[in-house]
Amino acid sequence: MRRCLALIAYPTWGKLENPGLWMFAILAALAGLVRGYWLRIYVDHSWRLLRPRKAYDCLIAAAGLIGLALVEIALPATGPADQPTMELGLTVIASFLVGRSAAVLLRSRQEHQSDLHDSYRRPPKDSGHAAG
Repeated sequence: MRRCLALIAYPTWGKLENPGLWMFAILAALAGLVRGYWLRIYVDHSWRLLRPRKAYDCLIAAAGLIGLALVEIALPATGPADQPTMELGLTVIASFLVGRSAAVLLRSRQEHQSDLHDSYRRPPKDSGHAAG
């Protein structure tokens, strides 16, 4: 049982299929970690809210992922079967987003409280007078 888990957890170098792809993915994840560490965030611990400030890189990366996925879907439908894939671009962008999210998650637990949500205010109690 332990040997099976070791093979799953620690595959050999040849079983990784494309070491160059994984190298770029690791570099992109490290870049995402750095970006997430330097990102300006506000955290409301009581409401469990997190607001990044001026973080347009995530929006651009998500749009890039959608665009590359659409190209990946459209190429096999329109061209020959031996077209190059968008695997490298998809992997790099996804790894960047995973690294950035991990860094923000780790930082959010240690950030100071910022009030991002107004506290719920109860309506005034009825004074006992019947309406109308």
